Amino acid sequence: MAYSQADLDAIRRIKASGMLSGELPSIGRVTYRSLDELRRIESDIQSDLNTDAGRRSLRRVKVYATKDL
Repeated sequence: MAYSQADLDAIRRIKASGMLSGELPSIGRVTYRSLDELRRIESDIQSDLNTDAGRRSLRRVKVYATKDL
């Protein structure tokens, strides 16, 4: 599912209010089971928005090789 900045803002308003339910523009009324679930969803939406904007997380892979003679 594609999230929008409005969804992220709504999640943050829900979290700031201390409630576990609220309204997301793209989905409608939602209720979360815990604050941890709400935080996880917030993180997922932020990751999706970063990926969509081309700001991928930096990942470095170092490859080492040796040649025995």
